[in-house]
Amino acid sequence: MAKVIMVQGTMSNAGKSLIVAGLCRIFRQDGYRVAPFKSQNMALNSYITKDGKEMGRAQVMQAEAAGIEPDVCMNPILLKPTGDMGSQVIVNGEVMGNMKARDYFKYKRELIPDIVRAFKKLETIADIIVIEGAGSPAEINLKENDIVNMGMAEIVDAPVLLVGDIDRGGVFAQLLGTLMLLDEDEKARVEGLVINKFRGDKTILDPGVEMLEKLGGIPVVGVTPYMYLNIDDEDSLTERFISKKNDLSNNVNDDAGNNVINDAGNNVNNDAGNNVNNDVNNEAINIVVIRYPRISNFTDFNVFEQFDNVRIRYATKPAELESADLIILPGSKNTMGDLKWLEETGMSEAVLRMSESTPVFGICGGYQMLGECITDSDGIEEKGSLKGLGLLPVSTEIKQHKFTKQVEGIIGNVEGIFSGLSGKKYLGYEIHMGETKGNESLVNRDNVYGSYIHGLFDRAEIAEEIVRAVAVNKGLEAENIKAVDYDILKDREYDKLADNLRQHMDMKAIYSVLREVRYSDKCEKKPVNNTKVKIQFADVEKYLISEDEDRKKEYSKIAKEIKTGWDSVAKPLDSLGELERITAKIGAIQGTPYPKTDNKAIVVMCADNGVVDEKISQSGQEVTLAVAKSMAMNKSSVGKMSEVNNTKVIPIDIGINSDEIVEGVADKKVRKGTRNFALEPAMTPEETIKAIQTGMDTVLELKNRGYDILGIGEMGIGNTTTSTAVAASILGIPASEIVGRGAGLDDEGLKKKEKVIDDAIRKYNLYGKDALTVLTHVGGYDIAGLTGVIIGGALYHVPIVLDGIITAVAALVADRMFPQITDYIIPSHVGRERGMKLIYDDLNMDGIIHANLALGEGTGAALLFPLLDCVMNIYREQTTFEDIKVEAYRRFK
Repeated sequence: MAKVIMVQGTMSNAGKSLIVAGLCRIFRQDGYRVAPFKSQNMALNSYITKDGKEMGRAQVMQAEAAGIEPDVCMNPILLKPTGDMGSQVIVNGEVMGNMKARDYFKYKRELIPDIVRAFKKLETIADIIVIEGAGSPAEINLKENDIVNMGMAEIVDAPVLLVGDIDRGGVFAQLLGTLMLLDEDEKARVEGLVINKFRGDKTILDPGVEMLEKLGGIPVVGVTPYMYLNIDDEDSLTERFISKKNDLSNNVNDDAGNNVINDAGNNVNNDAGNNVNNDVNNEAINIVVIRYPRISNFTDFNVFEQFDNVRIRYATKPAELESADLIILPGSKNTMGDLKWLEETGMSEAVLRMSESTPVFGICGGYQMLGECITDSDGIEEKGSLKGLGLLPVSTEIKQHKFTKQVEGIIGNVEGIFSGLSGKKYLGYEIHMGETKGNESLVNRDNVYGSYIHGLFDRAEIAEEIVRAVAVNKGLEAENIKAVDYDILKDREYDKLADNLRQHMDMKAIYSVLREVRYSDKCEKKPVNNTKVKIQFADVEKYLISEDEDRKKEYSKIAKEIKTGWDSVAKPLDSLGELERITAKIGAIQGTPYPKTDNKAIVVMCADNGVVDEKISQSGQEVTLAVAKSMAMNKSSVGKMSEVNNTKVIPIDIGINSDEIVEGVADKKVRKGTRNFALEPAMTPEETIKAIQTGMDTVLELKNRGYDILGIGEMGIGNTTTSTAVAASILGIPASEIVGRGAGLDDEGLKKKEKVIDDAIRKYNLYGKDALTVLTHVGGYDIAGLTGVIIGGALYHVPIVLDGIITAVAALVADRMFPQITDYIIPSHVGRERGMKLIYDDLNMDGIIHANLALGEGTGAALLFPLLDCVMNIYREQTTFEDIKVEAYRRFK
């Protein structure tokens, strides 16, 4: 069992992150396995782990101090502000969706199981876990449903150190006021007070410390000095934005508001509001980073602080660029919004002018801004298209999918001032929402450069080359420019931090308050529910026409435009019946009056079901793998049918009960088959979510590969039993009213199938439960994956063509999750299974083909696609009444 201690602060930027990092380094130096933890972090500075997950930069810094690899379990919830009223919510390293602050406030305790799972994972690798809080525990408007300060301390029974910031003044009021506003049980958790960022003679402070201990009733376990360390900052509260490189020997601001003198000898604004004088040192290299409103990952440039002759400044006005020897456009959380800000403030014009003589470097969002244009067709940031600065020969399209991975390689051929970078090795990570045409590891034109790689400058030889080239360009001495890798530099800084804390904190007292983790009963796991999933897939909501009046109008406008187009075709009005309506629907889904169905694919979700152990099927699970192999070779029924009109069949192993990897079958396995729902729930909530997300991601992948329309199908023994159980539960009817014979059960087998389903519905009390709970208990990975494909179709504007009963059940689940999602679905046929008509009646849908089919595999879509091709060819060619000089038919009321 790990031991734990928590560091909370009286306010944001009180120094919690640094104290946690220092304690992590001390515990590590003392021979313990140690890990940092912060349940919820709000920051634009983030990092990508080796497995492609996103976490807060502060916990990465603390993990480095602890000497361990960063893992998202150290920061299970990351909030990245998208504006004043909302944030992108990232859970376990993956984007859940965007939420307004008020909605998240109500919802966040639903994430306690995620927090606990992450913490328990840390317990397997750490002897001591050091937890960081956020903001202040005394923010009384936020205490309800707290999961990051005293709420987190309660979850694991953690003792608390409370940190106050003396540098901003009023530290005694901060600490005493915070204690006063805590509940008695919360105050009882506070085992020590820390006065942080002290400058001066501590003996002058001693009387105040004694009074603080007397009034607060809690010992002061540290008075720590103001420390200047070259390690990563967490977010926009960084002092790097308001000061230059400092040295401990310099005069600094004290509580009386005296002037600060930095190492360049310039006056810096103090608390009294004195003027800032940013006179340029002509013997130094001046790197100016543009500080737009949504700047992110500014830690990319910290490596340059090791050079004595380099000054880094953050600019918000055009005049502040004039002295720059290198201009950097950093990352941005909202590239289009910050690009508009550049234009509105005159920064764009200044950059363009300066680029004629001064090198310019863009990283990530900054790189996108330097290109020709940025397009956001789906409204991910700000719908529309913006002209970039035009300094690089690239263009960017903002995409829904966030690209996150670590990268390494060799920089290709580079020209201009930084030509010396050619052939140098890089190591970093990418994190962006856009796809850039013409993208390479490093793109340049003349002396303008761009890259998606965060951490590009961290290697010593790259940092040295950047500084050397700028020095030569400025006419300065460049022979003695030496650097160390940023990782090595930071490691030295962590040792300095630990040395400082050992000197100024009572480590014996801190060791004495460590206690073993004890989990509160408030952290019991809650079942997955529809609300959670709606939030996890929150971006879907804004694309449903029922949720957005503008989208509803656009959908209707396009449908009417296509309908008008049909009326002009030289044929009797409405003579192609439902096929004309489907054409209009496809165009409305795709968002264009010129619908496309040329590139087609059928996604077949393949999975096994544990319920076959109840002998409700003639076949065994080995059949699923055999048919999947047949599909991969295009020898199955759906493959042969699809050859007729060049449709690609894409089988996906989402849950086949086999370890075999089959060439041509996409390996997206959640688990080797579901559990037997007669004995236990078929899936865990996490597996259900993962399977749905797999389906959504599949749509995005295929859309990016150029597919216009997708059919769906399935392959799995026992899935008419799972689908019937799901449908009966959602529709509130007994199995006898909907069950079918599947692949061919006799009367005895049919009765057994009914009983298995009815018993499970009673066992889990599923009538009246939300669709996700039903799906988790009696569904299958194939149904969940198909549900995700349907949701993804709505999200990414791709029409989805249903097949038979299994896909109809997936549509039923998707409809209960997101009402009106049927606006994005095209039913191909009404199959032989009697439950299919019941489901279609509930969804107010009907198939185009009535042929008593029961084959599955996506064959319904394979049959409908040729019909669509015929109809689309008529619509596209559009021989009109005007062409043949015949009066058009008129529509009468």
